[in-house]
Amino acid sequence: MREGNVAKEKLLINIIIAFVVLIGIFFLLFIRPLLAEEDLKSGELSKVEVAVADYEKLLSQLQPQALTDEEKKTLLEAIPIRPNIEQMIADLEQMELGTGAFIESIGFSHSQDTANTNAQTNTVDENQWMQLFPADVYTILEKEINEVKEVSISYLDVAINISGEEINLNQFINGLEELPRVIHIQNYSYVRDEEDQLAAVITARVFYSEDFKELIGLDNSFAIEEGSIEKSPVELRPEKVETEETKIGTEIAVGGSQDVVNVKRYETSISPDISLEHSNESTAKFYLIQTGAYVSDHYLYKKLNNILSNGMDPRVSDSSISLIFSSVSHDMPSAFEKEKVLNQYGIDTYIRELSLDFSTEENEWLWPISHQVMANISSITTSGITQDEYSLTEEKMNKALEAINLYKSDVHAYVNSAGGSEERKVQLNETIYIVNDVERQLVSYQTSGNLDDLWKLEGLLIDFTLLLNGSTLKNVVIK
Repeated sequence: MREGNVAKEKLLINIIIAFVVLIGIFFLLFIRPLLAEEDLKSGELSKVEVAVADYEKLLSQLQPQALTDEEKKTLLEAIPIRPNIEQMIADLEQMELGTGAFIESIGFSHSQDTANTNAQTNTVDENQWMQLFPADVYTILEKEINEVKEVSISYLDVAINISGEEINLNQFINGLEELPRVIHIQNYSYVRDEEDQLAAVITARVFYSEDFKELIGLDNSFAIEEGSIEKSPVELRPEKVETEETKIGTEIAVGGSQDVVNVKRYETSISPDISLEHSNESTAKFYLIQTGAYVSDHYLYKKLNNILSNGMDPRVSDSSISLIFSSVSHDMPSAFEKEKVLNQYGIDTYIRELSLDFSTEENEWLWPISHQVMANISSITTSGITQDEYSLTEEKMNKALEAINLYKSDVHAYVNSAGGSEERKVQLNETIYIVNDVERQLVSYQTSGNLDDLWKLEGLLIDFTLLLNGSTLKNVVIK
């Protein structure tokens, strides 16, 4: 019986051992992997939670702090979204009045630079930006510029020819540095004459950034008048007198009452903003030579006096500011040649590529004949103006007259046709009168060889260009 009990005990022990072994095997095969997987997922979850916390922290850093309207105004006064040439000229003219210095001319040229953000630290390269911005402006930007992106900063190079006493010029330069707009003076040089007067050239840079509009979240709820011009407290415009004129157009009386010289004035769509140039890919292009840009008629007249005294016959184009054009060409090489001559007279210039506002139909029929007129006449004026001894040959004269006659014939046919805009027909009909004047002036030059006839031809070619482009001659006289 004892042996039977021992056998039963062994069997029970074996069963228990087998059960324990089975439980161990089950744990190893099923439970332990599940626990390991749970630990792994728990670890991954912890990492995700840490990453989420890090991302939330990063996003909170990237989230721009809202600028107040006053801060936005300060920022955009310092570095506007667009070049705002008109405002810059107005500011300079105001300083001229306040300092007693005399601005001879103001020239602008366009360039571009780029300031990069640091992608690793999400901060702007302070070595570059802190030099660019005044401390108060940079403080405002620190609230906004946290984005990982490139911020493009464009700038205009400004050349100011100025004269006056040394104290006046020093006051003018101090005024430049105190302007709300960021302006970096690059160079200042001068010569002193026998009367202790200085003639100086100031070169500087003014900045703007189109990226600021997106960067600071500018929308319609915050309105700032870009390019707005503060009116001078001193009224400088001569009194306007309306009178009957046999010649259509605005004629600006320049000089004293006994020596009145008339200059045609146009309402045009030509923008003074050089950053908008070359936006039109039209092949119908002429090249106007600009010799001044003014907000105030007071300074416009001064410049016109200087240009007229040198024998030129300029025109004035009025849009947001008044632009003076003293010459025009059918291509860039001849424009460069004429520009050199104007520079020799001490007249600052800027060649403006004008894409003519032609319809598709006009590009097909009007552009070829108008280009032929401009090319033939402009080649004659270029040679006559740039060469000391130039003789207009019969061959060139005949080619020019052929181009004029073809133009008059085709435009006359269009004006008398049934279709087309009546307003446009009136404009093109006026160009026929202009080319008739061109023809008479050519004959006069061929006979006399007088340089004045060539500059009068240049003035007529500017008329021709502006009318082709849809400009409107004014019908009042300013005296």
